[in-house]
Amino acid sequence: MRLVLLNLFLLLLPLITYMLVRWVRGHRDFANRPTVRLLLVGLVLVIISLLVVRFSTGADPESVYVPPHMEDGKLVGPHYVAPEDAGDGVHPGDVVRED
Repeated sequence: MRLVLLNLFLLLLPLITYMLVRWVRGHRDFANRPTVRLLLVGLVLVIISLLVVRFSTGADPESVYVPPHMEDGKLVGPHYVAPEDAGDGVHPGDVVRED
């Protein structure tokens, strides 16, 4: 959900910035705004953010995500494991939940 809200914010950021600057400068007429160009800039920001998230995890694309869980009374942080270490029936891209 956080990633969705971040991308929605990045998509609308150029349009919001433009409208805020126009409002502060006293130009209240928003009829001639470059909405399409601003939304395209926002779309580029969203694509860049998705690429950064994709390539910044440092995990192998074939790895399996293990979310945070309790083990022997201690919290174990999220991590990635090789599919063969994740157990039977687990495929690359799966999320393993350890209860």
